[in-house]
Amino acid sequence: MADRFVGTKIVVKTSEEDGMPASFIWRGKTYRVDKVERVWQDWGFPLGRAPRRQAWRARRHRNFYVVSSESESFEICRDRGKKGGWVLLKIFQKGENGERSSVFETGS
Repeated sequence: MADRFVGTKIVVKTSEEDGMPASFIWRGKTYRVDKVERVWQDWGFPLGRAPRRQAWRARRHRNFYVVSSESESFEICRDRGKKGGWVLLKIFQKGENGERSSVFETGS
């Protein structure tokens, strides 16, 4: 299945110890984060915008996380800019052998 953008806003509760996602609510269901598998940051510029003087204000400030629950893994994003908030980007279901295969759902 080809990658598809989910792009649904979610509510995330972070750990008081390290600020990592501890749980999130999506479509009325709470998902507990058992493990943070991967973390990275994006401080780049939006596509189509050339860097120029004082362009640092236009930079994106986002943190990305791949987190897993009992049966699924999720890619979520925290926008640290003015708008803020969290977005569920992708859903991965774990197969019998523990490998992830992507299952994408559209927001509704």
